[in-house]
Amino acid sequence: MTAANEHFVSLEKSLECPVATVLIVDDDPENLEVMRTIFRDTSCRIKTSVSAEMALQDIEKELPDLMLIDTRMPGMDGYELCRCLKAKERTRHFPVLFISPTDLPHDKLRAFEVGALDFITKPYQEEELLVRVRTHLLLYCFYHGILNRNVQLAQARDVLTERLDTLSRTQSLLIESEKMAAAGRLLAGVSHEIRNPLNFICTLADLSVNLLEEMDEALSGRAQDGPFLPPPIDAMRMLSHNCDEISNNCRRAAGVVDTMLEHSVRNRESVQQTDINHVLELAVQQTWSDSSHVDESAVFVELNQHLNNDLPKLSLNRDSLLQVLKNILHNAFDAMTEKQETIGVQYRPQLTLSTLVQDPWVEIRIHDNGIGMDSTLTKRVFEPFLTTKAPDRGKGVGLSLAYEMVQKDLNGEILVESESGEYAEFVVRLPLAEPETLLH
Repeated sequence: MTAANEHFVSLEKSLECPVATVLIVDDDPENLEVMRTIFRDTSCRIKTSVSAEMALQDIEKELPDLMLIDTRMPGMDGYELCRCLKAKERTRHFPVLFISPTDLPHDKLRAFEVGALDFITKPYQEEELLVRVRTHLLLYCFYHGILNRNVQLAQARDVLTERLDTLSRTQSLLIESEKMAAAGRLLAGVSHEIRNPLNFICTLADLSVNLLEEMDEALSGRAQDGPFLPPPIDAMRMLSHNCDEISNNCRRAAGVVDTMLEHSVRNRESVQQTDINHVLELAVQQTWSDSSHVDESAVFVELNQHLNNDLPKLSLNRDSLLQVLKNILHNAFDAMTEKQETIGVQYRPQLTLSTLVQDPWVEIRIHDNGIGMDSTLTKRVFEPFLTTKAPDRGKGVGLSLAYEMVQKDLNGEILVESESGEYAEFVVRLPLAEPETLLH
């Protein structure tokens, strides 16, 4: 085996090309025999035809991987045979190499015009012929591999497209399902929060009606022997107390509705350059001024501020941020008030506010030394209508709404750390850049 043949076989094996079929077309049987001898030690399967017409018949039965065609043959010559092959889709792709007794420029030009890929002149060197054939076979092998790979990729693309469509439809269904589930949980929470005060209202109203009926009977002289009827002054005080409780519970139920309405109609598109420190200070002032924190049960709070004066202004919904901070501060004041009621005057309520940059966030930290939360409550603290407060101090929606606003309106995060009986710290993280900028 010659060096060219060895190289031929080794390259085919390394590229995992199948055994190639080479069709040689020449009207001279001696030339065909010489070709067979040259290719004897290669891995090629050699077929021969003595005319262009016979070659076309052979090709109908089996397509070759490469053709070597003599340019000069009686009847249909090599040029016309190549033209016929390249005119049909089935036979136009495999490489055609011409073998010519002349080296004239116009013959070479004509060969390439009809679709040949190479032009070999006689007499030719055996190794040169093998190298040329090998090169075109390997290129054809690559071509077929690319075609097959393209088909596989197209099939894989179609499968992936179908799966993506399925996933998209499934995702849409899951989103709608989650929306319905969230709406169901919200409705259940609202119903629960409204049902309790309504039950109080109904009970107190019934008691008041019965008391008024008994008083009417007593005053009109129609009273029968029965339960003890309190003196008129005491009865009036009971009625006044019942009316106060009915009013308080009505306000509680209305507060739940107002909170949900306020949450549903707020403008999420109102974005402006915002001074974070200023909004935090404003939130503290407004929260402290709230009527629920300036009554007789209000606590004196030691305020510590560690504000970064070099914070950049952020483009965000200022009203949403203000509401988030007020909700967290309300929770902090309630926690400190409850702890003071439990411990007494030796307790010193402390509220610490911090702002800082933790790339890619601006962080707002609100730390109180109130009653804190255990690990179970900490994990659930942002659930709607989850509260451990007395009915007159919370409806369990403030932190839930804060969590939703931070995520949806402010594109940020809200975290909490706490230890039961010691402290609670809420961390609001706001992106330094717009969401589109953060993606790049």
